[in-house]
Order: sequence, then structure tokens, then C-alpha cells
Amino acid sequence: MGWITYDEVKAKWAAEIADPRPSEDFSLTAAQIVETLDTCYLDAVKTSHEPSVLKIYNSHGFLLVQSVTKTVTMYKSLERDLAERIANGLHSDNTVAHKWSAVYSATWANNTYSDLDFDVFEFTAGPTSSTTSSWSYKPGGKGNGISRSVHLPTDGRLVEAMAARANEADGWTATVTATLYAAPTYTTGSVFWPATPPVKNSTGTGAVGNVLSVGTRSQFLFAYNGYPLIETTVSTVTEYRNLTYDQARNIAGTAASADWKKAQYKSSSGAAASYTMAVRSGTESVIDARYVDDDHGWTATVTNTEYSHNTGTSYPGWSIANL
Repeated sequence: MGWITYDEVKAKWAAEIADPRPSEDFSLTAAQIVETLDTCYLDAVKTSHEPSVLKIYNSHGFLLVQSVTKTVTMYKSLERDLAERIANGLHSDNTVAHKWSAVYSATWANNTYSDLDFDVFEFTAGPTSSTTSSWSYKPGGKGNGISRSVHLPTDGRLVEAMAARANEADGWTATVTATLYAAPTYTTGSVFWPATPPVKNSTGTGAVGNVLSVGTRSQFLFAYNGYPLIETTVSTVTEYRNLTYDQARNIAGTAASADWKKAQYKSSSGAAASYTMAVRSGTESVIDARYVDDDHGWTATVTNTEYSHNTGTSYPGWSIANL
């Protein structure tokens, strides 16, 4: 039995496919060889076709799927040289790993999104389109949504080829596996943003933090004539996440110290102060801003401490006055 040779495929391609027919010697690419086998020979066998749906994100009640189709074709009755030309030259891959965000939680108030929580996930598709498309998403599924013109992925295609000896008579086969990764389909009102970090809000201003802790502490400062002066502090730690550098720097610029007042003990209204000492009053803000990573940007942690004392207008006792 004769096997299909490279020279036979060249002749078939020149006679039945090429336009115009080449007048000089030429070489065929692996893609042209396969095209000729598909068109002029009957030995190509599609051995499998597997369409599937891949869940590229499935969490917090939100789902994003992608169509992935794998097709396997076998070319039989080939001479070894022809099979190896296909295996060596047919491989191609235009796939790219894309990183998106699923903004599964957000606060929507005063026509502004803030307080975003999101996951970052990756999937495989083709290169990003050179043209922009309109994309709209709703952080947390709330509000009016945000629309932007963005560069979206195209379909990706991975082609792999393998040559193998088929029998003792030195007949060969070439098996070609083509996998198509379709770009995710746009869904109206979804929580998925085709970038990371996501657009923070619709107006570009404002941020609402997550309160991490609230703590209260009371401590004795001084006692005069049996009347103690007690200082109470309430500390609140708030974290602002997914910030740009400028947003983090703006928040860091709001750090402030508490005021200093005088606490004074009087035996009666109108009497001269028997004892005076300096105490802190109002709110002190201590802010730490740090870079997290490319996915989550900057985080600013704000610790606000409010100072108060057991003062009033009853005498004898303690009261607060300016220094």
C-alpha cells in the first residue's frame, strides 16, 4: 500500500488549490498541507468534537461561563516525512491569560459606588481587541451600573499536532487537536469587570471604609480632694481598600492630632481653680497607607481615637477649659 507523500500533496495543491498555479518550485506550509488533505483526500477523520461550558467564576451567587470546544482530527495513510511536516509546523497558539474582577459586594449611595469587595480570577481567551467595546457592570448587582469603553478579549485558538507510526509497514498518522476558547459573553447588569482593580465608583470621588474594630478604654489620670479625673478613649479602626495611589495619599493627608485642653478642679462655681492639668480632647487620627498588590491596589487604615473626661458643671468637681 502506498502512503501519501509530500510531493503528491504539493502536486495536488498546485493543481487544485493554488490560484494562480505556481510556475517555479515551492514549499508548502503545514497549514497548506492540511488544507490539501482536507480538500483533495478522504483520509481525514474527525475522531472527537467536545463542546463544553467552563465555569470561570462561580462564587457569591454569581456565575460567568465560557464556551470551550476541542476538536481532534486524524490524518491517515501518510508517509513519515509528511506526517512530521504537519507535526513540526502546524502548532499555533494565540491564547492569552486575562485577569478580571468579580465585584460581588458594594455600597450604592448618593449615586456613587464605594466599599467594594471583589475577587480576581483568570481565564484563557484570545488577544485583546484593538477596538473598544461598551461594557456595563453593576458592582454587587446594585445601583444604576457603570459603563465604560474597554478593550475586550477575542476568541483564542490553540492547535497542537502529533505524528505517530501507525503500522509495521511504516505508515504514519498525524493527529491535530484544536481547542477554541470563546471570549466570555457580555451579560447585562453583571458584576464582572474586565480589568483589575475595578473602577471604584461612578463619580471618581468618595470612599466608604470597612470598620474593623471599636475599642473603649477608661483610665485614671489624677485625683484632687477625693475627686478623680477619668479619661475615656473610644478607638475606631476603619480600612479603605482597593484604592489608587492618589486616593490613598488623599486619605493619609487627613491625619490629625487631638486638641489639648485644661482640666481644672474647683471647689465651687466662680471659685479659682485649685488644680489644673493638661488633657487631650477631641479626635486624633492616625493613618497607615500601604500598597497591597496589582490586584488590590492600596489600602489605608485609619485609627480614630476620641478623648472624653468625666467633667461637667457641678461643683466641687472637674471641668474643661481652653489652655
